[in-house]
Amino acid sequence: MAVGQDEPLSRFLTESGHFTLPGRTKKKAFEPGFNSEQQRHETSLFRISALSDSEIWDIGVAEVATPRNKPLLARTDILAGSVRGHAPLDVIEDEPPPRHAVIVGWPGDKFERMNLQQLLAEDADLKQAPN
Repeated sequence: MAVGQDEPLSRFLTESGHFTLPGRTKKKAFEPGFNSEQQRHETSLFRISALSDSEIWDIGVAEVATPRNKPLLARTDILAGSVRGHAPLDVIEDEPPPRHAVIVGWPGDKFERMNLQQLLAEDADLKQAPN
């Protein structure tokens, strides 16, 4: 199913260098990886619509932190429409795992990508993981 404009998304953070406390997401949090199979840069996130806060954190632990053998430190939430507001970026469904989506449309130029990462970080809402 297509990702809606008003749909909330979470990017789970396992690196302390991706945010500062209290409450600021750094551009590094949105750094895209290169998907060699798809031949594109993309940033992984999860669709969190209609989930409780504890269900959202459970996804982060199960799908991000545990597979990487790292602690889940925080998450940064952003609306799909905010991502799309920074052309040429888009958000598309990318299952499995369930509820997974990716930010696509990243430009090839490193400095253009960094600028877009900064804009996304400014739009995002950081939440520290519960103890």
